[in-house]
Amino acid sequence: MASATAKYVIRLEDKTKRAFKAIGRSLKKVTRAIFSMKTGLISAAGIAGLGFLIKRSMDATDEMAKMSRAIGVSVEELQGLRHAAALGGLQATQLDKAVQKLAINMADMSRGVGLAKDVFEKHNISVTRADGSLRGVMEVMGDVADVTAGMTNETEKADLAYKLFGARGAKMINMLNGGSAAMREAMKEAERLGLVMSAETAQGVEDANDAITRLGSFLTSSFTRGVAELAPAIERVTEAIMQWVDFKVEGAGG
Repeated sequence: MASATAKYVIRLEDKTKRAFKAIGRSLKKVTRAIFSMKTGLISAAGIAGLGFLIKRSMDATDEMAKMSRAIGVSVEELQGLRHAAALGGLQATQLDKAVQKLAINMADMSRGVGLAKDVFEKHNISVTRADGSLRGVMEVMGDVADVTAGMTNETEKADLAYKLFGARGAKMINMLNGGSAAMREAMKEAERLGLVMSAETAQGVEDANDAITRLGSFLTSSFTRGVAELAPAIERVTEAIMQWVDFKVEGAGG
């Protein structure tokens, strides 16, 4: 009896060991699968994140290229100006709007009108050349910077900045306070730091981004059109399913 009991216990222990080994092997497989899935998800997330960063960078370059044309400043100059503005605590979007306002005031002044007319005249800042053509925004901004640097009355300085650059004028003062020389030195620093891309490079990015936009619009339109064309078939299938359900319900005495 004792011998039989011992054999039963041994067999039970063997089965238990085999069971635990099987469980262990299963757990290892599950663990490998989980880590494989985790690695895949991380890789997918990494690729998606990289794609997002690339697209965001392209969008920023595209916006900059379009903005440079809108305000009449070259791509290289705008990047340099943005660096100079950042050193003075001014955000790129704020700078863009301020420079755009200056360009509008220059155009108005060339016609002898506008709210900034008295400021241009008071400080002898000309917006036109001898032949009557409009000067470049950067040329006029250099003159404005020199005038600002020479002013000692902070109230007058704020008034000048507001009338020439609009609501963001006060934030432009830090960039203008050092005069045109300091402003251009900050722009040159941007070049030395590798912060300035060429107009050709920016144009290439802009073209690529526009192509992506067109592709996205085409795919969206194609999908929408495809769904619209399938609408009648979808309606027929839906009605057929509803009729089949009604038939089954009635057949079941429901």
